[in-house]
Amino acid sequence: MTRPFRVPLLLVGLLGVASLLPASGASAAVVQCGQFISVDTTLENDLLNCPGSGIFIDGNNVTLDLGGHTVDGTGSGDGISILGTADVNVENGVIRDFANGVQISQALRTTVEDVTIVGSRGGAIGVVASEDTVVEDNTIRSGLTGISVLNGMTTRIEDNYVASATSGIGVTTISSPGGGLPPNSSGVMIAGNRVIRSTSDGIRIGPAVEEVTVEDNVAVRNGDDGIEVLSDGVTIEGNRANSNGGLGIEAPAASIDGGGNRARGNGDERQCVGVHCN
Repeated sequence: MTRPFRVPLLLVGLLGVASLLPASGASAAVVQCGQFISVDTTLENDLLNCPGSGIFIDGNNVTLDLGGHTVDGTGSGDGISILGTADVNVENGVIRDFANGVQISQALRTTVEDVTIVGSRGGAIGVVASEDTVVEDNTIRSGLTGISVLNGMTTRIEDNYVASATSGIGVTTISSPGGGLPPNSSGVMIAGNRVIRSTSDGIRIGPAVEEVTVEDNVAVRNGDDGIEVLSDGVTIEGNRANSNGGLGIEAPAASIDGGGNRARGNGDERQCVGVHCN
């Protein structure tokens, strides 16, 4: 008679364990304050009352999925620090009460998306001397700056909500006759953002910033201008700037007026300078 095939007990045990493991992708991990991460990681826990920085990312090709958890500080350090890396993604969680929420420095191809940042003493999201950075679909409440770019190249800032920062979204170049600093900020797209109740400007493009497009943003109830542009050749199109303390849009005559800008109820009765507003 034919004997039934019997699966060895050891193999059954191994198959049972394997069924409990994730098939692929980021490994779930319990992370502690101040930990360095160099592989794909999904948080399994909140980090509370971190005395300094929350998490350091020091590897390339890393996705940090916060898993809906909170990284919480005590007013110092960076919530997430990204320095000198390439191809890093940070997503899906809350960063609260650090000096800086997410700090990106000297990095290539970084994406920050679907993150809520509150209570930053300095900048909520800072991009310094980095290239190919994407900041999208984030919610920011308070901070010295909501989203800031300093000497960044090819930066896309899209569909973020920034409220109650001192300065909402800012792009700046620092240059020196002696050299030794990164190139001017250039290749910047600021589109589809809502910036409200900043103490100063809602969106500000500083001097010596190149190849910039500011389009389809809403800047309302900011303390100074809704949108202020100090560089020539910036394309300004389809923005709405209402009820700001100064002008709706203030730009130099050498701006590129893409049309469709609207402004009303601003403190300066001219409403817009440098572009036409309906």
